[in-house]
Amino acid sequence: MSKFRKPDVHVYLLQDIQQLGVKGEIILVPSEAARKYLLPFQLAYYVPRHKGKPILPPDWEPKINPDDIKLEKILPAYDPTGYVEAEGNAASAAEKQSEEELKLQEQEKLKELKLHVNSERIKSLKQHVKKLEFLKVKIGKDTRIYGSISVDDITAEIKSKFSIIVEKSEVTINDVKDEKIKSIGVFKGVIRIEDIAEEVYFDIVVKDATLAS
Repeated sequence: MSKFRKPDVHVYLLQDIQQLGVKGEIILVPSEAARKYLLPFQLAYYVPRHKGKPILPPDWEPKINPDDIKLEKILPAYDPTGYVEAEGNAASAAEKQSEEELKLQEQEKLKELKLHVNSERIKSLKQHVKKLEFLKVKIGKDTRIYGSISVDDITAEIKSKFSIIVEKSEVTINDVKDEKIKSIGVFKGVIRIEDIAEEVYFDIVVKDATLAS
């Protein structure tokens, strides 16, 4: 077992993030935090690697919490008194408790990071996403269109136009989950993000492509 538990990957922070670091700093974070929150939402990027090792400044040192450091204890192979065995069991129990505490701390940090990311996303969405426009070809004189506009199309448009990632499960059209737009007109879109009270309302405008050209 290692003497202390190290996070998995080095990342370069693009923004100040409470309890993690400041913009421009290189830090070690759990791979789950990097993969799920920091990189997708453009809060950080992976430090470049060469031959499997991260390229770091010469004076760089990791931030190690002294509470995370656990010294190993070597026990003899045999103890006729049974004292060492009992002590070893107690040490194992304490070690297990320490690991559980570290796991809870990591989960709490991930929860705080997720809340931070979602708060920043909702701010950006409210600021930028007011209206989305789509051009579609009508079927004859009817208002129906060829194909449809789905939640996937909406999330892709938001990412393309505003560089903001929105999950499919966070979007509804006309307050109906997995609704598809199949006609010309103006429709209501809503973005609801987990653990965030605010909601983002925007218009989805579908226009006749023949008239727009």
